Amino acid sequence: MFERETWESLISSFPYETEEYNFSVWDDRDTGALERYMEETILHFRQIDEKIEAKKRGKSYRDYRSKYEDAAKGVSRDLADLCSQCIAQFSVQCGLKGEEAAIWKSVYAEFLRQICPEAAPPAGVYSMEEALFMMAAVGDARSLNLSWRDAPEENIGLFLAASCAGRHSVAEMFSYEASVKDKIVQGFSGFVPLYMEEVNGYLEYRPGYGDSGSKDAYPPLDPDPVYAVYDYTMGRYFDTGSFETALWEGAVFAHAHLLSRLEANPGLGKLERFQDENNFFAEFDPQKGPDFYFSEEREYRPDSLRQLYHSWEWCAIDAEGRRQRFSEQWK
Repeated sequence: MFERETWESLISSFPYETEEYNFSVWDDRDTGALERYMEETILHFRQIDEKIEAKKRGKSYRDYRSKYEDAAKGVSRDLADLCSQCIAQFSVQCGLKGEEAAIWKSVYAEFLRQICPEAAPPAGVYSMEEALFMMAAVGDARSLNLSWRDAPEENIGLFLAASCAGRHSVAEMFSYEASVKDKIVQGFSGFVPLYMEEVNGYLEYRPGYGDSGSKDAYPPLDPDPVYAVYDYTMGRYFDTGSFETALWEGAVFAHAHLLSRLEANPGLGKLERFQDENNFFAEFDPQKGPDFYFSEEREYRPDSLRQLYHSWEWCAIDAEGRRQRFSEQWK
């Protein structure tokens, strides 16, 4: 504790320079790393705190306590800067107000309460659990699951709706703040066109881009089928309150919509995205029912209905694990 490096290492616990960090590359791996840094930082601070308290009768006690509080405030500011900028920048990109100040105050107060409660201000709008849930949502979106990029538009619409409804469903399970759930729904409204723009940007580099006359062609996405499936699936989710029901009924609708479109325009069937290897609906049979597609144990494709269901399950497991860590380790 006599060394300046001790205090500098505490303040620099989060290895992100927010003024220089490119949040457009923030993904789910970054979120996982951030949560580990947070747990390690809390443990480190508490160890130092115990050492200081052991010297309570010493002459340097007040000096140590002052340095400790300064370090705690500094690292809490760094974390608040990181979370607020990351979430706000993505929210603004999706057409939402960033709420940067509300997120900053919430994260700063919550983290400081863990390592120096006597210096912490009143709690903000969001718990740390909710803030990290939003960070994870941004990371998932930034990861841009492009395994669907070669698929028919109906498949993409179902993927996007399942991503939105799945996150919203988990937020409901854990009774998160209403504005967290609103951000998911409203943010996805702005994210859907961003995703299609990203896919079209990818397709531009494929042979036959813009062509629609051969099997190897990759014309730009038609947004109408994407929105048709997305809107229908989200409507069923809000009508039923059930992710599983919405996913299944959305899949049945998407399958019928796809068949209808191919019947009206048989030439679409020549396109690469409608071939079996890119279109899981080629093997879809609504008569088998949701249990077959949601509960099957055999290997499944990364662009399949089972993958969408599994992603929802994993999101809930991740949130449950975070809640357990907070309830067991956080004061």
